Order: sequence, then C-alpha cells, then structure tokens
Amino acid sequence: MILAVDVGGTYIRTGVIDKKGSLISFKKNRIAEVIKAEEGNQVIHQLADYLQDAMKEPGVLSNIEHIWLGVPSIIAKDRDYILNSPNVPALQDIALKSILEKTLGKTVSVENDVNLSTLGEYTVLDHETYRNVIGIFIGTGIGCGLILNGTLFTGATNLAAEFGHLPTRVTGKRLQCNCGLYDCIEVWASGSYFEREMRKAGREDEIPYVFVNHEIDPLKNLIVETFFDYLSFGLYTLNSLLNPNLFIFGGGVVNMEGFPKERLLNLPYGRLRHPSIAESLETKFAILGDKAFIYGALEYYANHS
Repeated sequence: MILAVDVGGTYIRTGVIDKKGSLISFKKNRIAEVIKAEEGNQVIHQLADYLQDAMKEPGVLSNIEHIWLGVPSIIAKDRDYILNSPNVPALQDIALKSILEKTLGKTVSVENDVNLSTLGEYTVLDHETYRNVIGIFIGTGIGCGLILNGTLFTGATNLAAEFGHLPTRVTGKRLQCNCGLYDCIEVWASGSYFEREMRKAGREDEIPYVFVNHEIDPLKNLIVETFFDYLSFGLYTLNSLLNPNLFIFGGGVVNMEGFPKERLLNLPYGRLRHPSIAESLETKFAILGDKAFIYGALEYYANHS
C-alpha cells in the first residue's frame, strides 16, 4: 500500500491506495487544522502526527510500503529539501524527506503537488492520443504539471513548470508575490488574488462568490476580468512554447460557484499563430478531483520502484 498526501495552501488531503489502484481510505482537512506551528521542528512533528493518524486504519500501518508527499513548493534536486514554499511557508527550508523517514520509519518521497495531480489525470487518458499534456491547477496559488512526449517533465533540477511564477512585467515592480519575486502570474490569477482584493474592499464574506453575477458588480467584474487577462497571457505562452495536445484544468477555483467554465476551456484558443494548432489542441477539466494526486503517486511509485 501507498500513503499519498497532498499538502495544499488551503487543504491537506490524504489517501491510502493499494498497488492495484483500489482506494482504501481518503480524508481532507484544512491545512490550518493540521499545521499550526511556524517553526520547522514543530511543523514536522505536527505533520508526522497527522500521517501517523492516517495510517491507523485497520491493517494499513503494517502494509504501507511508501509515503508520497505532494507539496506546493520547489524542491531541491535531491527531492528532500524544500527550497521555496510560497503558499505553505511553514514547509520552507526543511529537509522534509529525511526527517519524516527518521520520524515515521517509512520510505518517503517528496514531489511537487501539481506534478502528481497531472500525472494522476494522465493515467486515465489514451497515451497514444495525448503525448503532450499540460495540467493547470488553480487554487490558493496556480500550479502546473508537464507531460512531454508521454513522460512527466521536471527539468534539470526538478524546478520546471513553475507557471504561476512566470513574470508579467519586464521593468518596474508592482506587486510582490508570496514567492518573493514581483509580478508573477499568480499575483493576479489565483485564489489568493481574489482574497486579497475582496478583503481590501471589506467584502471578505463574498470571496467564495466572486464569480457569481460578477458582470453586474463593478469590483467583482474587474477582479474576474483581470484574472482571465493574466491567465490568458500565461496560457498563450505555454501554447507557443510547448504546442500541447491537451490542457487539463483543475483546482478549487474552477469549482467555485458561478465560475465561467466554458470561458476557461476556450481561453487557450485565443491567440494561435495558425489554425492547424487548434485542430490538434483540446481542453478538458480534471476528472479525478481531490484524488488525482493519489493516482499520480501510485503511477510514480510503479515507474520508480
């Protein structure tokens, strides 16, 4: 059995799955309920306690062969040390893999969360038809996973596909991203953007409904139009650079009430150099939902164990 854990900016999700792909258990909690500390050692202890609790299902603990952690972070080449974690800063500068292995007595692997979710979604696709796939998952931040020529692509040092941190300005500085840089796409195309702008206007109670009737609300309409403007900039860039067969969209934002799903599905077609590109391009929503990362972890385990 494999224990797969998705540590997100808002939620932490945990699933136990066997090697045949049967889901044994699944649970979802707010990250603030699990990781309450800010100091590294305390964070590790709280996360370890949560994982121990997840393995307490009857017959699970002794059968867990591997623990996979998906984190919204950039991870060192050794896939141990967390270099930067803008939306879960409590994980930053921690040797996550080695400490958890020592604490739990289990083999642990750490991977970017959206890499695992994209790989999970890829497992249910026809691999002959879809060889080049881009997963875009919009939540607290905005993450990206790349399947290139049928293989998960993570770059020379495991830092590829940081779509949310593509720059949107060449000169000057407007707004600082949680990553420390300025004017990343994520600053304007993520759940944290909605929260920031609605709180600034004193309308934080309406954050979950930012898309509802936005056309008749000047503030919400400005927020939504800005979101799509910046998102389209990034998608056009990926289209031109990688020429994918398929964009897969997922994450909490696309499931918010009133979200204009057709508009998002049509967005990558807005700027193409030739009509033939559209003929080979498809857009879809993720179908595995909160559990995509679990199947991605299983696929990764099968191919790397």
